[in-house]
Amino acid sequence: MTQNPDNSNGIRREEVISKVQGFLAQERPDGIGAAQENTNLFELGILDSLLIVSLVVFVEDEFACSLDYDELTEENLCCLSAIADLVVRKAA
Repeated sequence: MTQNPDNSNGIRREEVISKVQGFLAQERPDGIGAAQENTNLFELGILDSLLIVSLVVFVEDEFACSLDYDELTEENLCCLSAIADLVVRKAA
């Protein structure tokens, strides 16, 4: 699922992963420490419906991209790596 690490706007996957990790650490400090790039955030109990809304607002503000409702799937939000791939694609 790994995409080109950069997009034309200069957003790097590593940057997205780091910032999303930081956001999630603030929101759920009890769980994000165990999450690696491909760890399922739903299975760890980190992401729930309320946090998804906050995460979408954070991502859209932080990376100046717009996520469509139909993109807010478990496949696109399940792990840090999938979120980073989505953001890099959308911000291109």
